[in-house]
Amino acid sequence: MMPRRTWRAHLGPCLLLLALVTSCLASSEPARAAVADLTIHMPGEAPLATAGGAPILVAGIWHEVSVNLSAAVGSVAINATLPGAPPEGIRTTYRWTWDAATGSWSDPLYDLFIRPDLSSADSLHLTFVVGLDAQALPGLWRFLVFEGSTLSAGFDVAVEAPVLSYGLSAADFDFQAEPFTATDLSSRPSGQYIRVTNQGNVPLRLAASFDVLQGELSIENPTDVAHVYHDAHYFVRLAASPRPPAIIEVRGVSRVEALYVVPSSGAATINPSVEGTFSLALRIGRSGYALRVVGNVVFQTLESIRADYGAIATWQVYISGEQNVSLTIEVSNGRLVGAFAGGQALSFPATLAVTFGFVSVSQWRAHRIRRAGRVSNALGGRPKRGYNYRRRMRSQRRWNANGNRGKGKPSQSRGTRTTRFR
Repeated sequence: MMPRRTWRAHLGPCLLLLALVTSCLASSEPARAAVADLTIHMPGEAPLATAGGAPILVAGIWHEVSVNLSAAVGSVAINATLPGAPPEGIRTTYRWTWDAATGSWSDPLYDLFIRPDLSSADSLHLTFVVGLDAQALPGLWRFLVFEGSTLSAGFDVAVEAPVLSYGLSAADFDFQAEPFTATDLSSRPSGQYIRVTNQGNVPLRLAASFDVLQGELSIENPTDVAHVYHDAHYFVRLAASPRPPAIIEVRGVSRVEALYVVPSSGAATINPSVEGTFSLALRIGRSGYALRVVGNVVFQTLESIRADYGAIATWQVYISGEQNVSLTIEVSNGRLVGAFAGGQALSFPATLAVTFGFVSVSQWRAHRIRRAGRVSNALGGRPKRGYNYRRRMRSQRRWNANGNRGKGKPSQSRGTRTTRFR
C-alpha cells in the first residue's frame, strides 16, 4: 500500500503544475487575438500593396494606419523598425501610442510624426494618422502592435521613397464676353482644361497663376486631386466685371503641389519644380462679331454679310476706344449708298471722336462684293489709291440709277453674295 500512497502524494504537484501552464497559455491567447488586422493608405487614396501583398507606406507622406480589434483594449502601441539596419533615429525607428483612459495619441520618440487631431478611435477600431520622414530608408519594415506591454501582432510593411513623376498639359483657353456686362464663364462646356498626369506615388494638386485678371480668373475645381497613378482635369473660371470692348491676352502658369507632406527635415525633398505655361484670350465684344484692334481702338464687325445681287445691304460696325480715328470705306464691285454714325451722315474721309460709339455703314448696292471696308487710325492716314482703284471708280460711274451698265439690258439676279471684312 505504501507505493500507492507515494504515487498519490506526487500526483498532486504534477496536476498543479499542469494547471498553472494551462492557465498561462489561456490568459495570453486573448491578448494576441485582440488585433485582427492592420491596413495602411494615404488620405483619400486606395491602399497600395506589393506583388506579395505587403501594404506600402510612402515615406514623407501622412498615412492612415488602421488597427482593427476583436476586443476592447486599454492601450495600443505600434513600433516600426527596419530589421537588420542599425538604429539611425528617424531613418529606421518609430513608435506611436494610444491610451484609452486619457484618449491621447503620442509620438514618444520625436513628438512629430503623428497627427492627434486627425487620429480617431472607437471600441474596436483605431486609426493612427502617422508618417515617416521622407529620408527614411526604403525596405521591408516590421510593424509590431502591442497591447500595453504585450505583443499582439506583427506585420510586414514595404516602405518606399517618395517619387514625383507627373506631366502638365493645357489647352489655349478662349473666352467671349459681351461688352459692359458682368460675366461668369467656365471652360468646362467647351472641353478646355489643364491636365495633370500623376505617374508617381505622391498625390498631387494643381495650382495656377495669371499675369493679368488675377482677381477674376481661377481654377474651377481646385480641390480635385491627381491621385497616385491617375490624372485629373482642371477647368478655368472667369468672373469678369463689366468692361468695354477689348481683346485681353493672359499668360497662365500651372504647377503642382504635393499633398499630405510630413513637415519634417526631409520634406524639402518633396518639392515639385516643373511648371507649365498656357495662354488665355478674353474677347469682349458682341456675339457673332469679329474684333480688330487698331491702335487704341477696337473695331467690331460681322465676319460676313449676305447681299443679293442688285440689293441694298446694311453693314453695322461698332467702334470704341481712347483715340480719334480716320474712317475710310472702300467698296469693290458695288456702290456705297451712304454711311451714318449716330444718325448723322458721314462724308469720307471721316474723322470720328471715339468714346463708346456706334457706326452704321449702310445702304450700298451689292454686286459681287468682295471687300466691305477698311479702318485706319489717325496716324496711318488714308489707304493708298492706285490704278485699280481709279479703274473701279470709273466703272462704277458708268452704272445708271437702275444698276444697269451702258446700253445693256436690265441686270439679272445672280444669287446671293457674301462679303467679308479683311
